[in-house]
Amino acid sequence: MANLFGQVIPFIHPAIAWSALAAGLIPVLIHLWNRRRYRRVPWAAMRFLLAANRRSARRMWIERVLLLLLRVAIITLFGLAVARPYLSSSSLGASGASRVHRVILLDNTLSMAARDSEGSSRFDQAREAALRLLDSFPERDAVSLVTLAAPGQAIFDAPVYDRRLLRDQISAIEVTQRGGDASQALESTLRILRSSDFPAANRAVYLVSDLPHATWFGEGPSSPSAAMRALREVSGVVAGLQENVTVLHIGATQPPNAAVTQLLLDAPIVGLDLPVAVEAEVMNFSDEPARNVSLHIVRDGVIARTEVIPRIEPETAVRIRATMAFSQEGTHFVEARLAADADALPADNSRYLSIDVRAVTPVLLIDGRPLRGSAGGEAWFLATALAPGRTIVTRSGYPTAESMPAARISPLEPKVISESELRTEPLDEYRTVVLCNVGRLAPEQWTRLTRFVGDGGGLFVSVGDLVDNDNYNELGYAGGVGVLPAKFLASPVVAPESTGFRISSAVANHSIASAFVGHASSGLFTAQVNQFLPVEPDKGRSDIVLRYENGAPALVVGTFGSGRVAIWTTSVNLAWTNLPAKGDFIPLMYNIVAFVTPREGLRRNLTVGESLVEPLSAAKSALPIRTTGPAGAELASELTVQDKTYAVRVGPIDVAGLCELRVGTEKIVVAVNTDPRESDLRSIDERDFLAALGRPMRWLEGSASIGSESTRNRATEISFPLLYVVAGLLFAEAFVVRWLGSLERGGRAP
Repeated sequence: MANLFGQVIPFIHPAIAWSALAAGLIPVLIHLWNRRRYRRVPWAAMRFLLAANRRSARRMWIERVLLLLLRVAIITLFGLAVARPYLSSSSLGASGASRVHRVILLDNTLSMAARDSEGSSRFDQAREAALRLLDSFPERDAVSLVTLAAPGQAIFDAPVYDRRLLRDQISAIEVTQRGGDASQALESTLRILRSSDFPAANRAVYLVSDLPHATWFGEGPSSPSAAMRALREVSGVVAGLQENVTVLHIGATQPPNAAVTQLLLDAPIVGLDLPVAVEAEVMNFSDEPARNVSLHIVRDGVIARTEVIPRIEPETAVRIRATMAFSQEGTHFVEARLAADADALPADNSRYLSIDVRAVTPVLLIDGRPLRGSAGGEAWFLATALAPGRTIVTRSGYPTAESMPAARISPLEPKVISESELRTEPLDEYRTVVLCNVGRLAPEQWTRLTRFVGDGGGLFVSVGDLVDNDNYNELGYAGGVGVLPAKFLASPVVAPESTGFRISSAVANHSIASAFVGHASSGLFTAQVNQFLPVEPDKGRSDIVLRYENGAPALVVGTFGSGRVAIWTTSVNLAWTNLPAKGDFIPLMYNIVAFVTPREGLRRNLTVGESLVEPLSAAKSALPIRTTGPAGAELASELTVQDKTYAVRVGPIDVAGLCELRVGTEKIVVAVNTDPRESDLRSIDERDFLAALGRPMRWLEGSASIGSESTRNRATEISFPLLYVVAGLLFAEAFVVRWLGSLERGGRAP
């Protein structure tokens, strides 16, 4: 029910209009009810009165019908006025004096901080344009204000008429180092428009932005970005007038800009005095080549390497690797910094990386078939692969087999125990637990492992002839809600005696397998697998990293809670495969364990606008906590409890750089970086924008193109004229009532 009279007189609140029509029947119903209150009693003397009354009956009927119609009209017209009828822009009676609800979307993301050759930032121009827009609006119009920096919030979601308040608020908005969230900002705009009580033709949206190409263009008009789809939805809420969606483009030219877009650690786990590589990516976001770009790699505040890049082609990235080691335990940082150059966006010239360094990373291996008095069993090959030359196998009641002293070449420190010892082993002392052909676990042990992984620990399961499928499926997989990401099938698949199965495919971009992809002659792909246990991965929460030549999964990984799980479908000794005798067994097993092992440094590397959540032990939660930001200013922090675990929350952090969290005497370094997408200063042009939007719109280039925003072609509300009519009818009704009363008393009409 869009309106009551087709397309002639629509209503902003059509439901109220229908209610008004229904309410207009109330006087009629009262009149009919009152007629039923009287009972006719024949009486001979009444004939003389009726005969005398017939002469005036018609006149009295007309007078009462007139009074009834007046009362019906008063109630109906008042309800219709409350429903706010309006004349559309195409109606003959529409006038230019109408009110409009205008929503300004102001882009204050990092890309708007880019400066032109004269030193003026895009945001300075955008803010000036927003103020000029505000001045161009008629005083009777309402205005709402939304910003685009994440999380894309509405400053004023209700209509505001106070121009001074609006000017002060726009002037107070500053450009941020946050990335953009145009989709969320447009969703806020959509809520504002849908809750607006203005006619659709009297709602207008003004997008003031540099229109980053990556945000708005997507893959092309046939595949629009999320922001463009949201703008389409917004344009559908307003009437299809060109001026109801206005795009005010800021920054038509693309200034030169080089940025550090990535800084990665090429090692999943960092140990003391072990060399690790970091890789920095420098991108040239310019139309011209960048020459002699100097990049400094800084470790804990000291320049470790300086690289001069002779030439970077336009829209091209160059990667620089540097190797370093850390001699102290705790958190450290690495910075990749471009030398001070006059590019458009200095904020993206540095990138930071927080690294967690541990003396050892303890890993617990549970051997399903321990061998007395010798190095062997189900876990021996794996323990040797994880810590070559330094393996120490300890079991209660068993001799200790200790290797010859050797230099540490792995940060992992495995400890092997038997299945029976798991009951008393404290799991919180380890980062990862490995089940090596463990037959079955008691329900309480599965509960402990589930809690361990859910809290962020790692679990690696390797199988063998001892594995009880029913036990693993019932308590580990638990119908798809347990800790295991796959269900074990009935029995092992055995290869023919003459040949074995081989691993034939790997996910190229996965950290576990990427080093092996493209090397068909490597030990991983030439090893023979005589038996494997078939599994059925849970499609909703697992990935298959390696497959056998028959397509069956060889390695399945998944997540559970805050932790990771991996299932290796054959043995980690020579019982089912000869892979442990090949050199690739060592890097493969190390990669699997490193993948599931939690890395503290990941949560300490943030993007501007995110918050740090650092778990604390009960003892640390009682210590003094202090956080300082990149500029040395103290940041507010709060102690929270999440899933019965203490944590300190800091943020959102709005400035890129290094933050320092102190818990007692412990120092934790937090890296905060800008969104690399904001470094791309290319803008989408008018033709591409219009093609991607596919809706009527108006394009303005810069603030100089802003004129006076009129209200022509808008809908005109007629509520006030209806209220004037209602007031006149009230006076008329009072006059008719007095007149009829005078007649009934035999007097004259006033």
